[in-house]
Amino acid sequence: MGDQVSFTLTDAITDDADQYFTLAYGASSPGGISLNLRLWLQGDKGVETTGTAVDDWGDQTANGNDATDPSALAEIQTNQTNFNSGLAFDGDATSLQGSVVTTNSNLTFFTVYQDNSATNSNGSLFEFNSGAQSHFLLDNSYAGGAAFSSNIQKNEPTLVTIDHPSGTTANLFQNGSSFESGYTTVGNSANGTYNYTLGDDNDGGNTFSGTINELVAFDGTLLPADREQVESYLAIKYGITLSHDYLRSDGTLIYDLDNSALNDGYENQIIGVGSDVTSGLNQ
Repeated sequence: MGDQVSFTLTDAITDDADQYFTLAYGASSPGGISLNLRLWLQGDKGVETTGTAVDDWGDQTANGNDATDPSALAEIQTNQTNFNSGLAFDGDATSLQGSVVTTNSNLTFFTVYQDNSATNSNGSLFEFNSGAQSHFLLDNSYAGGAAFSSNIQKNEPTLVTIDHPSGTTANLFQNGSSFESGYTTVGNSANGTYNYTLGDDNDGGNTFSGTINELVAFDGTLLPADREQVESYLAIKYGITLSHDYLRSDGTLIYDLDNSALNDGYENQIIGVGSDVTSGLNQ
């Protein structure tokens, strides 16, 4: 939004003075939701490597909250999930690290990943740690809370959304469905500077085995319709079937699931092909 690219053209035929024009374009954002977007890591963009080893994972927001890999052990896997890339972690103390500054006392996370570890392995997909507060996602708990009523699914691409308003209560969603509502955490969703770790926790004791395709963090709580737009973008990109309507980045309907009579019998194994410029999606 407000970004500009300037081109200089020379008229070789008439030998006139240089001609100028300005091409303006809007920056993309996941699901078209840009307000309070703090971090956007995509496996198919901004990944710097040496061979297949990852050196840096570039934040696709204007905030520059890149993740670097001091171990150089995470590896890029191209065409890994629905023909999109991801970063592979094999439980060997591999981690990427960065930082995010938040100004609101709410946090919302979206992530697409595949957990290949054993059940209750305590492998940490990510941790955001401010020193006073810690928010880490395991397959069976979040932010130090009690064990989930059931574990997050294993060995297949999964979309997890965490809505953590100010305080110690969070709402979690798996593939668009409510997974844990009113979940009590130890970590408090407060504003500040969060050092984040991917593929492990901050202390290096809970290594993750699997693939991370995308991670999005917002500094604030999203409206339900906005949350569903982000989930729709991620689900179409990575071939994940949602439990709610699929929405474009402008909020209009792509595929109706809430009205069960309309597409009754066609609610599973949903895939999408198309583009959404505002989301930067070309699938």
